Amino acid sequence: MRGAPCPKCGRTLARGFVLDRKRYGGIVSRWVEGEPVSSFWFGIGLRGRRQLPMEAYRCEGCGFVELYASATRSEA
Repeated sequence: MRGAPCPKCGRTLARGFVLDRKRYGGIVSRWVEGEPVSSFWFGIGLRGRRQLPMEAYRCEGCGFVELYASATRSEA
């Protein structure tokens, strides 16, 4: 995908990621299958749900960002 043209302005897209900040560090954001379901202990229940790491591409010209959930790098 790197080097692909931006759908908004045509400039180059650069690969990156979306960081979820934690108290002592951070993790790469993930796409989670289905609707969010509240969990008393964990905020949102994730058990048994497919999870995929998010890839981000940002236009070096206009700043437009596209997000993709790569099906080849599963994190469950």
